[in-house]
Amino acid sequence: MDIRKIFALVKVQLKKLYREPATLFLMIIFPLILTLFFGLGFKDIESATPGVSQFDVMVPGLYAFVCIFIIMTVAMTFSEDREHGLLRRLNTT
Repeated sequence: MDIRKIFALVKVQLKKLYREPATLFLMIIFPLILTLFFGLGFKDIESATPGVSQFDVMVPGLYAFVCIFIIMTVAMTFSEDREHGLLRRLNTT
């Protein structure tokens, strides 16, 4: 795939993200809120491993959830773009 086509696709996706602030909230702000919420809630609870808090154990799983959520969002966006013919138009221009 040509690098110009990739940049054109990224540009279109960023414009769509700018037009839909709820998606931006879910992709960026919501994980930070979850991290803050769980950090305050579980900071003093010890896990099964001595010297490690329950929050330290939960953070990798939380960020894995965030990565999977972002990947699913991108996949759904690509399928919507394909359904509406946007990818075909970008490929021909």
